[in-house]
Amino acid sequence: MGKPIIKKVTGYDPKEEKVVQGEIRIEVNASLEAIGNYSGISFTIGCETSALTIAADVLANSVYYHLKKMQEKKMGHPLNTTEAISGHPLASLIFGAWDSKETNFIPDAVFMHPNQKGE
Repeated sequence: MGKPIIKKVTGYDPKEEKVVQGEIRIEVNASLEAIGNYSGISFTIGCETSALTIAADVLANSVYYHLKKMQEKKMGHPLNTTEAISGHPLASLIFGAWDSKETNFIPDAVFMHPNQKGE
């Protein structure tokens, strides 16, 4: 705790058409209790072939296709917003999309697309 983690990253700037480099720096100055203890969580993975499995696969692929097309028009736009999912045939059923213009979670700030930083 308290020791920064620095990760060197490389990306591609499509506007400048060149490789760009930077770093991600994370430093937590809190006790482990502040982050949470998830050691008691257990899970199992089971494989099942059913209509629900196929429906989930179709839904996941349709959302992927929709967000990929949206990123072609507006690269770097956050994917967890109501604006990003608008236009999808099932957009009215989506729960948990973010309406605000401000960053909502620490991972959003840490892992945001470089194009998003100027918004």
